[in-house]
Amino acid sequence: MPRPHGSKNRDYDASRRALAKAVSAHLLRADGEPSTFKDLAAGAGVSQQTLKHYFGDRATLVRAAFEAIRDEASPYFDGLAERRASRAELKAALVAELRGVVAAFRRFGFGRSFGSGLSLGLGHPTLGPAFVELILEPTFQSLERRLAHLMEDGQLAARSPRTAALSLLGPLVLALLHQDQLGGVACRPLDVDALIAEHVTAFLDGSSPRPARSRGPSSS
Repeated sequence: MPRPHGSKNRDYDASRRALAKAVSAHLLRADGEPSTFKDLAAGAGVSQQTLKHYFGDRATLVRAAFEAIRDEASPYFDGLAERRASRAELKAALVAELRGVVAAFRRFGFGRSFGSGLSLGLGHPTLGPAFVELILEPTFQSLERRLAHLMEDGQLAARSPRTAALSLLGPLVLALLHQDQLGGVACRPLDVDALIAEHVTAFLDGSSPRPARSRGPSSS
């Protein structure tokens, strides 16, 4: 029995996700310019007509690629949000977690995808908010939840978890973009491991719970 006109194949959604994932590695050309629809089709190994069938236009395709990047990274960041550590091992735990962010950026390609999304999103009326929603905010929100747990446990001073996450992760993200995506390693190399150790120490020094003030004897 023929399929009704306008209906989708049973594997339509799976095929769409697979194409978005394939495209996500080709958002920028080798010269750093945004990829055209033709470039993206070539990168995915399909025709432009196939991409149009599944996505319609380039902006929708790029948003779907951002979703694929988020889905690829989410298991790591979700795990980060749920970890617990005692006060004694807190510094080592935060150092290890920031090193995990470095691994996600460098070993597993998240940095390339992050840089591509940032490049495409800056100043763009729809891709900018899509990058914030699908890549930038999930990256920070996982750490935000992690720090909120530590504040609830009394291991960090109570303050805005969002501000704390931005202050802890922001310098590392900037350092990785500086070194890797912008080529700063060639003109001003940075020891990222040393940065992490020093930064976590400073973060904890400013985030330690304040001891309760003891009351002196009341005067009669």
